[in-house]
Amino acid sequence: MAEFCKMPEEMVVPILSRLLPKSLMRFKCIHKSWHSLIDSPQFISKHLHFHNNLSSSTTTLFKRPVMRRTDTENEEIVCSFLNLRNANDGDEDNLHYDIKDLEFPPAMGLKTRGQFIEIPNKCYHNCAYIIGHCDGIFCLTLYAASDLVLYNPAIKEFKFLAESCLQDKNIGSVGFGYDPKSADYILVSVVSYGEQYYNDDRLVIDPMRAEVYTMSTDCWREIKIHNLETETTFFWPRHFQVYFKGSCYWLAHEKRKEFITLYDRLEEYYIWEAIVCFDTANRIFHNILVPDCLYEFPMHDLDLTVWNDSIALFGFYRGGSRPFDIWVMDSFDDGHNSSWIKQLSVDIAKSPIPLALWESNEILLVFTHTQIALYSFVTEKFQYLPLYGASFFQAFPYVDSIVPVKM
Repeated sequence: MAEFCKMPEEMVVPILSRLLPKSLMRFKCIHKSWHSLIDSPQFISKHLHFHNNLSSSTTTLFKRPVMRRTDTENEEIVCSFLNLRNANDGDEDNLHYDIKDLEFPPAMGLKTRGQFIEIPNKCYHNCAYIIGHCDGIFCLTLYAASDLVLYNPAIKEFKFLAESCLQDKNIGSVGFGYDPKSADYILVSVVSYGEQYYNDDRLVIDPMRAEVYTMSTDCWREIKIHNLETETTFFWPRHFQVYFKGSCYWLAHEKRKEFITLYDRLEEYYIWEAIVCFDTANRIFHNILVPDCLYEFPMHDLDLTVWNDSIALFGFYRGGSRPFDIWVMDSFDDGHNSSWIKQLSVDIAKSPIPLALWESNEILLVFTHTQIALYSFVTEKFQYLPLYGASFFQAFPYVDSIVPVKM
């Protein structure tokens, strides 16, 4: 080991960058030079690049309610890592998987019993709600939307975020990603302050505001909401989906700013489905049109994801038939023009709920009757996995990293 420590750095780095974070955390204690090397931004970036480009396996984090196993009246949830690996021996059915439950540090403040997290009042959505993932770091809330935490489970490091600079807000939507210009991790929050009723029966939606948090400074600052409003409408980013290549993406609604009466609002809650993206480097919002057919038949259960190195929409049509569609964004410019290509449209039996796409045109991760299953577009077969839960799931792609959350 002493001789290995004396190896030149250009030989040590390629070897260490292949190791898992758990091993690297131990190796930091071997020698001061290794401690400095492993903590250096250059090595952290190289390690992340290597593990991001592993083609032999992929990992997904699931958050799932489970059956109550104690005498408590509260339900429980579990977060589990599912690692999938193909054997690459020509056999499409030769798929290997590992399942490992995640345990949160007690100091984080969640009420846990081992890997089980207690949910007060059956609030599945609010308790340990995962906002998003980027480079091995999860952004999540604890028991309230204001309790924001960054957590890297591979190195067991977490950080509570500073208080928002926008107070007394009604609701908010938060995205999480990376700013390649400043090499910093950021959160962006768009908030609403509610609505005002007037004596002439008009209903006016209060203006939206936005703020950005940077991990290096541990503070928030307000930014402009360019392109999130027109003269008569707002683009409300209702559900954060994914970070990809310098942009955060939400599914969104275009909503009117003013209604003549409350009844007008009930008849037309929103105008169009849309996508909102945020350029993390330039701090600019954009709105993106979805495929034209989704405007003609706006009854789809859709999600955004990264698939084949592109932004993709996937999901079901809620009409009489339920074909599963995948649309890939072919191009997008700052003028909000976008083009989409339909890559796939298939009928999947048993009406599953899509969670995440895996691999190229081959396997869709779904669940049926509260059980996780893999569905192959090639063989049209299900492969059920020993992962169970109740009605509410969250699923996120995950990569092991040693990216710190405390700077």
